[in-house]
Amino acid sequence: GDQMAVHVPLSAEAQVEARMLMMGSKNILRPASGEPVTTPSHDLVIGAYYLTKPLPGAKGEGMIFSSTDEVRGAYDADRIALHAKIKIKGINKIVEANGKKKRITPPFWKDYTTVGQVLFNEIIPDELGFILANARIPHDTVFSKKGLNQLVGRCFNDLGSVRTAVMLDNLKELGFHYSTTSGLTVGMRDMLIPDSKKEIIGRTAHEIELIEKSSKRGELTEAERYNRVIDNWAKATEEVKNAMMEGLSHDNHGFNPVFMMANSGARGSVDQMKQLAGMRGLMAKPRKKLTGELGETIETPIISSLKEGLSVIEYSISTHGSRKGLADTALKTADAGYLTRRLVDVCQDVIITMEDCGTIRGRVITALKEGEEIIEPLRDRILGRVAAETIYRPGTDDVVCEAGQEITAELASEIDEIGVESVRIRSVLACEAKRGLCDRCYGWDLSRNRMVTIGEAVGVIAAQSIGEPGTQLTLRTFHTGGVAGRQTRESEVVARQSGFVSYHNPCIVKSTDDSGNTVMVSTRNTQLDILDKSGEVLSTYDIVVGSQMAVEDGQKIKKDSLICRSDPFIIPIVAEQEGSVHYVDIEEDTTLKEEIDSEQRKQMVIVEDRSKTLHPHIFILPEQLIVLSGRPRRRDEELFTLSELVKEMTEGHGRIIYTYQQVSTYRTETLAEDFIDRMKDQKKIPIISINCRKAGTGSYAAIVCGAREVIKTFGKKAKKEVAALELAITALEESKKRKNDKLEEQFAAALADLSRKGSFIIIIESLDRGHQGTGNLVKCVQDIVTQSAMMIISDFTSRGARSHIAQPGRKKIASDPVEEFISDSVKGKYPIPSGAHLRVNDGSLIKLGAHIARIERKLGQHRDITGGLPRVDELFEARIPKDAASIAEIDGVVALSPIKAGIRTVTIRGDHGQESAVKIQASKHIRVREGDRVKAGDRLTEGPLSPHDILRIMGTEAAEKYLLNEIQEVYRLQGVNINDKHISIVVRQMLAKAKIDDPGDTHFLEGAQIERLILQRENKAMMMEGKKPATSAVLLLGITKASLATESFLSAASFQETNSVLADAATAGKVDYLHGLKENVIVGHLIPAGTGVKRYQNTRLTLPGGEDLPEPAFPDNMEERDIDETDFDV
Repeated sequence: GDQMAVHVPLSAEAQVEARMLMMGSKNILRPASGEPVTTPSHDLVIGAYYLTKPLPGAKGEGMIFSSTDEVRGAYDADRIALHAKIKIKGINKIVEANGKKKRITPPFWKDYTTVGQVLFNEIIPDELGFILANARIPHDTVFSKKGLNQLVGRCFNDLGSVRTAVMLDNLKELGFHYSTTSGLTVGMRDMLIPDSKKEIIGRTAHEIELIEKSSKRGELTEAERYNRVIDNWAKATEEVKNAMMEGLSHDNHGFNPVFMMANSGARGSVDQMKQLAGMRGLMAKPRKKLTGELGETIETPIISSLKEGLSVIEYSISTHGSRKGLADTALKTADAGYLTRRLVDVCQDVIITMEDCGTIRGRVITALKEGEEIIEPLRDRILGRVAAETIYRPGTDDVVCEAGQEITAELASEIDEIGVESVRIRSVLACEAKRGLCDRCYGWDLSRNRMVTIGEAVGVIAAQSIGEPGTQLTLRTFHTGGVAGRQTRESEVVARQSGFVSYHNPCIVKSTDDSGNTVMVSTRNTQLDILDKSGEVLSTYDIVVGSQMAVEDGQKIKKDSLICRSDPFIIPIVAEQEGSVHYVDIEEDTTLKEEIDSEQRKQMVIVEDRSKTLHPHIFILPEQLIVLSGRPRRRDEELFTLSELVKEMTEGHGRIIYTYQQVSTYRTETLAEDFIDRMKDQKKIPIISINCRKAGTGSYAAIVCGAREVIKTFGKKAKKEVAALELAITALEESKKRKNDKLEEQFAAALADLSRKGSFIIIIESLDRGHQGTGNLVKCVQDIVTQSAMMIISDFTSRGARSHIAQPGRKKIASDPVEEFISDSVKGKYPIPSGAHLRVNDGSLIKLGAHIARIERKLGQHRDITGGLPRVDELFEARIPKDAASIAEIDGVVALSPIKAGIRTVTIRGDHGQESAVKIQASKHIRVREGDRVKAGDRLTEGPLSPHDILRIMGTEAAEKYLLNEIQEVYRLQGVNINDKHISIVVRQMLAKAKIDDPGDTHFLEGAQIERLILQRENKAMMMEGKKPATSAVLLLGITKASLATESFLSAASFQETNSVLADAATAGKVDYLHGLKENVIVGHLIPAGTGVKRYQNTRLTLPGGEDLPEPAFPDNMEERDIDETDFDV
C-alpha cells in the first residue's frame, strides 16, 4: 500500500552520475562493513556446494590427469563421476607417502581435487589461480556461503568491479544448473533422530531430580533452583544437537539434503534442524513478569522434535514462543525505523569537506579480546585507516608504515604478523575539520575500498549502516520459534598460560565443605596474576567472591589447569572469621520476610523496613559469646539452641549468653524463665537464677548471692575450689570501692575453677537494672569463660539502638545494653543488602568461608536484539540506566561510614590526601569492604555503568570507548558486522558540545552549550592575545537532544518539537546558513554533498576530444515541442 517515487535522470550529467555511481554492478561491497553485498544465496549456494563436494568411492576415483581440460573430456565422455577424488598435475602433489614411506591409496588422500571442483574453476578468472586445491582461502575444500562470500570479495579487490560482475553472472548460471541436476529434496527420512537422545534426556532428568530434592531440603533458593534446572536442560539440548549433527554428517556419505542445506548456509540453521530432528528445547514465556527476570523461560523443555510430534502440553507451550516471536516482529520494526530516523538526523550534516585537517591526535587501536580469545584481530580494525604516527617493527628502527600513510590490506596483515600490539590511527573522533570531517581521519570509503572522496555524505551512510541491521535483527527473535537460546554460564576460570600464581590482595580462607574436604574460598572480589620467572605479568584473571580456589599463592601452574570455580547464579557474602552469629536489626516482619516459594519451603529474605531505621547486619562474635533475641517467635529454636549449648557446656565449653526479656500474649514467660522451667525436669545440672532488681544492696550483691547458691549445690565436694571462691566473695563484699579489677578477676577465676568440678548454670535477670559492679563482674567472667564449664545467661529488660551502625539522629535513643558487653569483642560486621537470602541462624556457630547470605544474580534476559534494540537505544540516547552502579571517583583506600537516614557514605582517601565521598543506599550490596584499594572508575556497587559517570571521572576517550564497545557488543552478538567508524561518527556527534563553566574573557555566556571545536579555536585566539580562556566540561547528549541542538533551526524543526524549536530560533534571532543536507532540501537547493559540493559546481562534461556534448537529436522537420505520444511505443 505504499507509494514510491520513480526518479528518471534526464540531463546528460544526471545520466552519467547514475551510471557511474549508482549502477548495481558498481556497488558490490556494503558500505557498513566492506564485505560483498552481492553474494550468492539459497539455490546458488547449494549448487556450488553440491558441485564441489567429494564422494568417497565414486566412479573413477583415484585417476590422475595431466590438465584440467583432460578432466573435462573424461567427464563429458562419462568415464568419471562428478564427485570423484582425482589428482591433477601441477595442482596436486602426485605421490603422497605416509610416515612409513608407503604410498597412500586414494580413499586416504590428503591432497586431492574433484571433478566438480575443476568445473567450478572454469568460471573463475584465471588471475585468481585454481581455487580450492591451493586453498588461498581456507575452506574445507567445499564451497559454502562463507567461502563464496570471500571469493567475491577477493575477486573485487584483485580484479575490480567489472570482472566481478561477470564472474557473479557465471556463478549464477553454474549454481542454478547444478542445484537443479542434483535433484535435492527433503523427505521425512532425512531427519535422523540421534540414538543417544534417550540417554541424554534420561541423565538430565535424573540430575533435575537431584536438584529438586536438594531444593526441597532447602539447600537452594528458588532462583538458584530455577537457574540450575534451566541450565541443565540447555546443556542437554546442546548435547542432543551435537549428536544429531554428528549423525547427519555421516548419513549418505555427507550428502544428506537437510545437512547440506544447513551446512552450506543455503537455508536454515543448525538451531532449526535441532528442532526438526533433535529436541525443541526450552521456550521463552510470552510476557515478562513485573518482579524482575525470574520466569523468562518456561522450565519444562519440549523434549520431542517436530518429526516425532509434540504432545498436547508441549504443543501448547510451543505456541507461547511462536506467538511471542510474531508479536515482537510487528512491534519492533517501528522501533528500528525510529532509531534510524534519529540517527540520520543527528549525523546528516557530517560530510567529508576537506583533504587533511592536519591534526596530530588519533586513537590507539588494539585487537579486540575477550579474555585471551581474539574476537576481532588488529588487521581488521586498522584496514583502510590512516596511521597517525610512524609504525616501527618491534625492537628495531625499521619503518613499516609512515605517519599519514593509508593502511592497505597487505600492510595491515604485515603489521599484525610482526606482532605490533597497538597502532595509533587517525580517527573521526579526533578530527579537527571546521565543518564535517576530513578524508584522512575517515579513511577508506568501504563500498569502494579506496580513500573516501570529498563530498561523500558519510554521516547518512553511518546512520543507515547502524539503523538497517536494526530492522533485520528485530525479525530475528522468532526464527528459533521462541526457543530460549541460553549459553550455559561458564563457572570455571582456567589458566591461559603457564607460570606462577600471584594474588592481588590475599583474601582467601581455608574452610571445609559439606563432605569434610578442605577447600579454599575467596571472600571478596579479587584478581590473580600469572607471572613468568622474571615477575612479568602474563595474564590477569578476575575472581568473584565465593569462588573455590584450586591454586595457592606462589604455586606453579600449567596452561589450561583450573584456577577456581564459582557458582554463576549467586553472589555470596562469605565469612572471614569464625565464631557465633549475631543478628543485628534483623527482625521478623520488619526486615526479615519468610518467602514461601513454589515448593512450599521457607526462605529467609531480608527486606528494607519502611521507616528506614533498621539496618540489617550480621556480627560474628567469639565462640563463647552468644546473643539470642529472646523473641517469642523464635522461642522454640532458641530453646533448642540453649539445650545444645548445655550439652557442650558439660564437655567443657563454657559460654556466656545474652538475651532480652520479651513476651507476647501467647508466651507470657521470657526466654530465661522458659529455660528454667525446661531445666527443672533435668535434676543433674544445678541452675541458679537471680534477679538483679530483687537482689540485696551492695554493688556486687546479685552475683555474690548467685555464687553462694552455687556453693550450696556442691555440698561436700570440691572443698579446695569452694574455699577459694568463698574467699573471693568475702573480699568483694568487704571492699568499699565500686571498681576492684584485681578482686573481680580473682572471683571470676575462682568461679571458673569451681565449674570444672561440676557444671552449673547461673541466670542473671535484668542485668541492665543491676549495679555497675555486677556488670563488671560479668565482663570479667566473659574473658575467661572459655576455660570453664559453666553457662551464664544474662537477660536485659530493654532493647536499644546500635550506635556503631547508625549514627545517632536528633532523637536520643537509648543505646543497647548488650552492646557494652560485646562491642570490644566483635570479630566481623557484615551489612546484609535487601533481597539477600540468609544462610545462618541467630546464635549458631559459623566456620570460615561459610556463606552468611546469598544474593541471587539475575540471569541476563535473552540478549537478542529484542533485548538488543532497547540496549542500543539506551546507549545512543545516553540514558542513565536504572540501578546504575556507583563508581569510585579517585584512586585510593575505601572507608565506610555508619548509616545515616538510610544512606551509607563510602569515602575514598587518595594517596595525596584528597578525599571523595559517594553516598549509597544502605539496602544496596557494596562490593568493597573497609580498607580495600580501588582505582578511579571501579564499581562500588553491583549494577550497570552510566556513561555520564565514565565521562565525568575517566574522561572523553574512556566514554567514547565505552559507548563504541557496548554498541558493537550488541550487534556482534547478532553476527552483524559494522565498521567502528560509523558508530564513531554518531558518538562524535553525541560528544560534540561542551558546557561553559567560566567564560573568562571570551564572548560566551556561562552555561551555554558550545561546539567543542569552536570553543577550542576561540580559546586559542584568547591565549595568543594573553587573555583568560574559557573553561568548560564536555557534555554527553543523547541523539535526540543532539539533533535538537544543531546549529540549523530548519533541520531541528523538521525533526521534532517544531513549535519550541522555532520559538527559540525566533527569540534568539538565529540565522540558518544552510550548511547541512536537510536545510537545503527544505528550501529546495541542491544538497551540498556528492556532486552538489561547491568545488564541483563548475565542472563541465565534455567529450574525450574536449568538444561539447551533443544535444538530443531530433528529425529536422520536427520541433522539440511537437513530440506526439504516437511516436512512443505506449
